[in-house]
Amino acid sequence: MYVDLQLGIVAMVQGRVAQAREAYARAQRAAKADLFEDAGPSVLAEVLMTELSLERNKAAPLARRLHKVPLLAKSGAWLSIYMAACEAAMELVTQEDGPDEALRQLEELIEFAQTTALATLVRCLLALRVSLLVAAGRETDAQHVWTSTGLPCDPVETVDLENQTWREMEAISCAGLRLLTAQSRFDDARCLAGALLATSRKRRLRRTEMRALALAMVLEHRAGNTLDARRHLLDYLRIHDETDYVRALIADREVVLGLLQGMAETELDENVGTRLEALRRVLVNEGDERVADAVPVLTPREREILQRLDNCRDKEIANALALSEDGVRYHNKKIFRKLGVRSRLEATRRARSMGILSAVDVSGRRPVTGA
Repeated sequence: MYVDLQLGIVAMVQGRVAQAREAYARAQRAAKADLFEDAGPSVLAEVLMTELSLERNKAAPLARRLHKVPLLAKSGAWLSIYMAACEAAMELVTQEDGPDEALRQLEELIEFAQTTALATLVRCLLALRVSLLVAAGRETDAQHVWTSTGLPCDPVETVDLENQTWREMEAISCAGLRLLTAQSRFDDARCLAGALLATSRKRRLRRTEMRALALAMVLEHRAGNTLDARRHLLDYLRIHDETDYVRALIADREVVLGLLQGMAETELDENVGTRLEALRRVLVNEGDERVADAVPVLTPREREILQRLDNCRDKEIANALALSEDGVRYHNKKIFRKLGVRSRLEATRRARSMGILSAVDVSGRRPVTGA
């Protein structure tokens, strides 16, 4: 069973989706056969299958509970298992509760890892902390973490695979790229992106290559080089034809959608145009059939906040849902974007017209819809 898990991990990072799925499925069957003997192997198989689903933007209901590091330790996990679980959980928390809450939960994971002999895991989680701090707009804090914890500054050392695993290399390189881009250190970021792309292509690390292309695309977009940003997106699309990973694009979907819109207005090969449109649909959660007024997909947390927008201030919502006010405002922006509105009143009116909200709010009062 453990051999199948390792084979699946190799297939996953190389972008061989079918082989990865088959290997994980074999491992799951073997784990279920021994379930009464030891439940640990079943947990490990579930972690890796969840990671594969997330890479492909498929439903992964186990993601929230898979970051329970103590449980993984009892199950005989190793670095790939820990990182698959932690990354999945932090992404889900960021989507539903914002980067500040994800950072709080990540601190708990780091504290646990530091009490064990998992030095490599600590290093990877520190890189993940840098990425989350950048996502929260806290570049100064991210730079402090990078410097104080001794993460590498030289691109060659950062992408080295002789003295670190591919998981370490990927986590640290991607965090470094995000930080350099956020600091507008575009030349340094290009050096790191070039090194990461070269290494991932040489070692056939398809997932890592796709993440590098996505980050290089964001880098050039922020630097104002639209043509280079589009070039990286087209390179990503060519790989996507064989490996349907889209996870690397989700966090920066607004950048991707803007580039796709601009490319749609240019002269494109019909086949390329069709593939770009298919990617756009994935990023906006559309089905195969286009719907003029499709109902947006809201997370459970977004629905809880939306139900309170009519009658509650941000502070009241934060208290009711155990969030920070910044966390509430973070979700408000996501709700407004998804509904295509600019105010709280517009948001609730549109949500009711689309059937997302009922006519009665959470307090039982009829909402006031006047100006």
